[in-house]
Amino acid sequence: MADIGRFEDEFLQYLRHAPGSPVEQVAETGDLTQETEDSLLENLESFMDSFTTSDGTILGKEAEAEAMDQAEVKQEKLRVPRRPSA
Repeated sequence: MADIGRFEDEFLQYLRHAPGSPVEQVAETGDLTQETEDSLLENLESFMDSFTTSDGTILGKEAEAEAMDQAEVKQEKLRVPRRPSA
């Protein structure tokens, strides 16, 4: 839960220092345009790639998958009946 507040604080700080900040755009115009929304989403993705949670996980990165044991790998065979040639 502590990560939520820290994420919010750090993301807002990140946005305030972003070039062409969407926060500035909204403050100046009082409007949330599609362009501003797109900018917010791009900034969010970029920020998530750098935010590390208290357990050391980076939000924007998917956990690396472990390889399956070769003995667990199985193959299925499908049989499709062929229609007789006309």
